[in-house]
Amino acid sequence: IPYVRDEILAGTGQSPEFMIAFWRKGASCMVHDHGGVGGTVFVLEGSARVTEYTSVEDSNLATLRSHRHYELASMESVNVVPTTIHKMQCIG
Repeated sequence: IPYVRDEILAGTGQSPEFMIAFWRKGASCMVHDHGGVGGTVFVLEGSARVTEYTSVEDSNLATLRSHRHYELASMESVNVVPTTIHKMQCIG
């Protein structure tokens, strides 16, 4: 199991989701969206690499292309808007 997550409060509409995730170093999640709900990713300990994607129409097929890469250190955060598509990896 690459990580374990526990939902503390489900996000709905204008209300953000609150969850906590525990990652093994080197583990990553699949590329995903957040179902139209925004929130904040906050790294409590260690560090994470984030890759954000955009959906591009290509010959009537939806294709994902990475467009932004960054790292979050312990005690850093980033806002996740409802349209965010990303994946995360524990790097430390």
